Amino acid sequence: MEDEGFLQVESIKRVIDISEDPIALYHAALNLRPIKDLNLLKLVCDNESMTRGLRRCYLEALEELEETDIPDAKLLRQTLAFGTTFFHILLSAASFDDFMTILGLKGVTLPRGSSEMSLREAQMTGDNCRRAQWFVRKFINLQMRRLGPQPSALTSTMLAANALWFAINDIPHSQDAVYGDQFRQSLAFSEVSWTGLGLLAFVSHLTCAFHDAGQKKPYGIAELSWCRNAFTSVKTAYSL
Repeated sequence: MEDEGFLQVESIKRVIDISEDPIALYHAALNLRPIKDLNLLKLVCDNESMTRGLRRCYLEALEELEETDIPDAKLLRQTLAFGTTFFHILLSAASFDDFMTILGLKGVTLPRGSSEMSLREAQMTGDNCRRAQWFVRKFINLQMRRLGPQPSALTSTMLAANALWFAINDIPHSQDAVYGDQFRQSLAFSEVSWTGLGLLAFVSHLTCAFHDAGQKKPYGIAELSWCRNAFTSVKTAYSL
């Protein structure tokens, strides 16, 4: 790990931990997003104060944006920056268990090798997996506000979020009018990196394991395993 990169992460951490200045936090998020060194990203992912701070910045900006009647391009850019950086960390360095925990969801996973799940565990798992799906969908919805062309770094993270949404919600890319169209918009209005194109190809060929992700039924071992594997597949594609 390079000392310069470590010092950069530490300086960003200090800003996220102590600053209440939206502009300083915005630039901290922008400086964190280009980092691709997995050792550095793992440092961020394993630091609870950083992930909690990024989640707080993102959710507070998102709440303010959703309460605004008149479109605010500056606030939208800030929200997108916080969300993109937050998901970049999760999709680069987090395990599925980490992903759920950092989102603030507890009691989702079971020890590997478990073959049974109590009704209470199944209900809790189903509820929390649906909350995770809601969290991802909120991020995807940001791009639908038609901010305009985006840097390829932002686009590839958005494509990864779309990939995860398709994978855990039984929405094949070619058949979904709303989110399938979002891929086409990303290609039409943004500079898409090779990573983004790889993710697009990956999502186009997804097959789904179960058909009622939107229902209120408890999740079983098979559904939880599918969500875990879908996250791992998207994370692998994102890292290429």
